[in-house]
Formats: sequence, structure tokens, C-alpha cells
Amino acid sequence: MGMRDGWGALPALTLATGMVAGTAVADDVSPMAASAARATGVVEARAADVVRAAERALADAKRTDLTERDLPVLVALAVRESHLRAEVERCEVTGDGGRAVGLWQEHAVGPRRERLCRGGVDAQAREAVRHLALCPSQSWAARIACYAGRKEDHPIVRARVELAECLARAAEPRK
Repeated sequence: MGMRDGWGALPALTLATGMVAGTAVADDVSPMAASAARATGVVEARAADVVRAAERALADAKRTDLTERDLPVLVALAVRESHLRAEVERCEVTGDGGRAVGLWQEHAVGPRRERLCRGGVDAQAREAVRHLALCPSQSWAARIACYAGRKEDHPIVRARVELAECLARAAEPRK
């Protein structure tokens, strides 16, 4: 059962992600550029693309304990790792001294790097799911710490967990 049929949170999660990413974009670019991105719907469109790609990657994942309930974790990682910036998705901007590429900032070299950069958001989401599935599943904090290569109490991990929890709350059906 997909999120659209079950949890039904895709529109709310996309809206919340767009708001968070819009704030991050505003921190990274000039106020005029951030305002233009919000006014034209660029941020919301990017958020929708990332949420849908993450949802598809989770649905396609084989032999993993990740579920649709982990979607906020995947989205939070992309937001915090790349601010959903198009130039990061295209690998024009990299992180960690050029080692990290794509929206989820995967460390990749050679053919794998080329595949991630050419494959866009869908290839990057699939790789993020593959990577996250290798991490312990006892909590979101444990998964995110493993993904980020940090301890659970590290501020970077805590910030991503808080964002995932915030996105999950925003996406819950209203009663």
C-alpha cells in the first residue's frame, strides 16, 4: 500500500518540506533570489519531486525493513544535506571535499558517481534508501547517525531527527 492509499500524507509532507527547504534556500542565497524561488513555486516543486522520488524508492526497495513511515527521514536527510538545490542534484555543487554528490550527499566515485549524477533525483533516492537500509532500525536517530557517520547525540544527527519528526507530524492526518 502506497502513501497515497494508506497514510495519505504526501501533500502535507510536500508542503512542510517546501517550507523548510524555502527557509534553507533563503539562508543560502540572496534575499531576492530566495523570494523569487518562493514566488515562482520553485521550492515547492523541488520538494514535491524529492518527496515523490523518495516514496518511489521506498516502494521499490527489496529486502529491507524500511517502510513508508521512514519517508520523513529520507526527506529530512535530503533537505539538510542539500537544501534540495538543483545544482547539488546535478552534481555541479558537491560536499565533503568533492566526495559527496547528489541531494542526499552520497560518497561515490567512478561509475557509481556518474550513475548518481546522470540519474537525477530518482537514482539518488534509490541510493539513499540502499544506504539507509544498511543502518540499524531501532530508531530514526540510530538510522540517521549511521547514515551520517556520527553518534546519535551529535548536533547534526539531532537536527535531522527533529526535522524528520516535524515532517512526520505535519504529514499526519488531521482528526
